[in-house]
Amino acid sequence: DVGPVGDHERDVATRAAALLGRAGRRAIVRGDRRGAANLLDRARALLPTGDSERLDLALPLTRCLFEFGQYQRCQEVLGEALAEAAELGDERLELHLLVQHSSMRSAWAPEGFVEDAEAIASRALRVFEQSGDELGQARAWALVGERLAMLGHVEGIDEAWEHARDHARRAGDHVAEREAVHWLAAALYWGPTPAGQASARLEQMLREVEGDRESEARVKRHLAGFRGMQGR
Repeated sequence: DVGPVGDHERDVATRAAALLGRAGRRAIVRGDRRGAANLLDRARALLPTGDSERLDLALPLTRCLFEFGQYQRCQEVLGEALAEAAELGDERLELHLLVQHSSMRSAWAPEGFVEDAEAIASRALRVFEQSGDELGQARAWALVGERLAMLGHVEGIDEAWEHARDHARRAGDHVAEREAVHWLAAALYWGPTPAGQASARLEQMLREVEGDRESEARVKRHLAGFRGMQGR
């Protein structure tokens, strides 16, 4: 028979959730999104509704779900987390979730994304700057870049992704930094920056990400295109 849940059981569950959460985040850095999703989902299941760590786990979990196309599950987790964050009254955490939801909704409900993203990014940047939340600023600037891309406005996209990369780097979030590097390299390639100037920036980026094979590959892909244009 299942007995009553007391302080000891809750403490064990909290510690287990912390271990699973850390393992899930390490799996993301390794690139194992499916393994990470499994670990993060199990961690959330051990925590009570409204727990701030449970809400925080919804962020990396939904990024994993989104990447392998589980949009329905992604929407469910984000919807639950947003409702819990609003009830908890944690504006910073709620904005992290809103930024993520806005970014992802363009995949399943693109209508109104441009207006929604502008309002949320502006509010998030203001709050995250005031609180010194570097990762929050990285995610908000990424949303700015995504919105400009949706509009087809190439001018300003590289600046947005540079801000996202720099804030992610200061936050020590390698996954967010890797994502920003990828989109910054693409923005330089497809944008109006002259080939010589863009190549120099990509070569500098390549030195900065040395040792990160995924980031190196993404930068080299666009650098190769520029070298082809220059006949090198």
